[in-house]
Amino acid sequence: MIKDKDIKRLLDDSNNSKQIITRIWDLCLHYLEGRQHLVYDRSMSNYVVGRELQGNRQRATINLLLNLYRNIISRLTINYPSVAVLPASPTPDDIVKAKSSETALHYYWNSADCKQLLEKAIKWLVSCGNVGLNTYYDPDKECVMTEVISPYDIFFEKGAIDYNDSRFVAIRRFHVREELAEMFPEHKEYIMKAPSYTQQDQTRDYGYTAQNHSVPQGRLETYDFYDKHGELRICLNDKVLFKTKTPKGIMPFQHIRYTDVPNRIWGLGLLEPLIELQTLYNTARAQIIKNVELMSNPKWLVPKTAGVNP
Repeated sequence: MIKDKDIKRLLDDSNNSKQIITRIWDLCLHYLEGRQHLVYDRSMSNYVVGRELQGNRQRATINLLLNLYRNIISRLTINYPSVAVLPASPTPDDIVKAKSSETALHYYWNSADCKQLLEKAIKWLVSCGNVGLNTYYDPDKECVMTEVISPYDIFFEKGAIDYNDSRFVAIRRFHVREELAEMFPEHKEYIMKAPSYTQQDQTRDYGYTAQNHSVPQGRLETYDFYDKHGELRICLNDKVLFKTKTPKGIMPFQHIRYTDVPNRIWGLGLLEPLIELQTLYNTARAQIIKNVELMSNPKWLVPKTAGVNP
C-alpha cells in the first residue's frame, strides 16, 4: 500500500524518468508542424534551429510526414471498432442478457460521443504513440463519462517496463483555484495559498510543446492517483484532497499504444521511426537546390592576356 506522504516523491521520480520520451514526442510534433531543422539545446532545455542552419537560404523543408499522418488518421477514424455481445449459452435468459448488454453499450457509445473521443485519441496515438482513456462518474451530469488523456499527462512508476508492473497510474489535471476550492471546501485555505503552475513548470514538463499545451495563469496542478488496490487519491502538491475506493477495485484508466515494444512501457508512434528519413530527405533536397543555384548561371573568367575586347 502506497502511503500519502510518498505520493509526491513517486510523482517527481516518474516525471524525471519521463523526460527522454517527452523529448521524442516534442520532436515528433515539431516535425509534424514543419519545423524540421532542429537540435536540442541542453542549456535551454528546448529544441532550437542549429547554428549552422541559421540564415541558410538553402534550408529546404518538404514535409512528407503530414500527408501520411492525415491519411492514417482518416483511415483509423472511419474504421472505428463496433460493439457486439454474444450470449454465454443458447438459453433464452442468456440471449436476453446479451441483447440487453449490447443495447446498453450502444446507448453509451452514442451518449458519450465515443466516436469523437476516439478521433481525438487516435491523433495522440499516431503522433506520440500513446494515449489514455479514463472513465469516471460525473455527479453533475449524473452519468458515466469517458475522457481522452494526453500522454504528457500520464505517469507510471519509475522503472516500470509494463503497465501491470507499475504500482500506480497518475493523471495530471489543471484547475481554476476558486473552482478547486469549491470542490474541496475543507481544504480551501490550503488551496488558496498553494503556488500556481508556472512557465518554468511548463518548460520542465513539456519542453517545446509548452506553447501547444500552455496552461493559463493561476491554474493549480493536481493529480488523480490510482493505485493497484483500487484506491483513488486526488493530490495537490504534497496534500491529499480526496480519497476513495473505486467500485470493486476496478482501474478505470486504459493505456493505449500505437506499437507495443517489449520491455518498454511507452509505445512507439508512427512518426518516430520516420524522423531520420525525413531529415535525410530534406538534406538531399537542400543540396540539390544549392547546386542548382551555383551552377545554373556560372561566371565566365577571361584572362586579360587573351586579347578579348571587354
